[in-house]
Amino acid sequence: MTAETQGNLRAFVEGIAVATITRPSQRDKQQAPGPSDLSSKCELCIAKAIARSLNLGDYADSGFSLKAWLGTCVHEKLERDLPSVYPHAEREITVEIGDVPGVGLVKGHVDLYLPRKAAAVDWKTTDMARLKKYRTQAGPSAYTQGLTPQERADLADFKIRDRAGRLTQDELAPMLDLMARSQDHSGGVPEEYLGQTMLYLMGLRAGDRPAEYAVLVFIPRDSNNVSDIWVASCAYRPDVAKGVLRRASKIAETVRAGLLNTIEPHPECFPCVIRPRLNR
Repeated sequence: MTAETQGNLRAFVEGIAVATITRPSQRDKQQAPGPSDLSSKCELCIAKAIARSLNLGDYADSGFSLKAWLGTCVHEKLERDLPSVYPHAEREITVEIGDVPGVGLVKGHVDLYLPRKAAAVDWKTTDMARLKKYRTQAGPSAYTQGLTPQERADLADFKIRDRAGRLTQDELAPMLDLMARSQDHSGGVPEEYLGQTMLYLMGLRAGDRPAEYAVLVFIPRDSNNVSDIWVASCAYRPDVAKGVLRRASKIAETVRAGLLNTIEPHPECFPCVIRPRLNR
């Protein structure tokens, strides 16, 4: 075999491998924004997803993520093999969550539902560096809870009093506790995962299914040890789910008014901010 023949063979094999890997899956083909879209920390990403669903512009994400593809492979493997381990689970079920004015009915696809445990399970692939941060700051097996609306209001009041020099010594400890548990400081499970899974629970409950807990299973791509898999859980937070839908409604209103370009991206958003910098 000549060097040219081998080169052609390598190019052919690479071509069919890349074409297969980048072939859109059913997840990729979803048009309407789902829980993962609406729970994004980046409001510009949410706006683009809404605009795309309403045919108000071409906002397709042109960047292919090999990491995301690996995550899809993990999902498909678990979906296929889990029934032989635990036959009482329901896999890849669709739930109707609620209406967003101007967008329509939001539906979600729950990776795994455990009716006997009243729990929804979501598989997440990640890397060890991120997982270490989640595990260190979120506690042994719980989401970072974040703050309730009342706690956020209390924290804002504490900060105002502190800046004015009117914070008492007795108020210092409660303020520090709230700051430590706020999304800006506590790290742990990302805020968007909290919103996403609370929407799943909302949808399950709307369908009269028992749904009290959300469970996240983090599977690191760069580990050889199953002991590095980490599982986090959280009880249903209706305030979080309702907050995600309220924000989506406000963003949809902005998009339909033709003001999408007034929405700022999150400074840590990979497709909106980081990828463009890398491609310069």
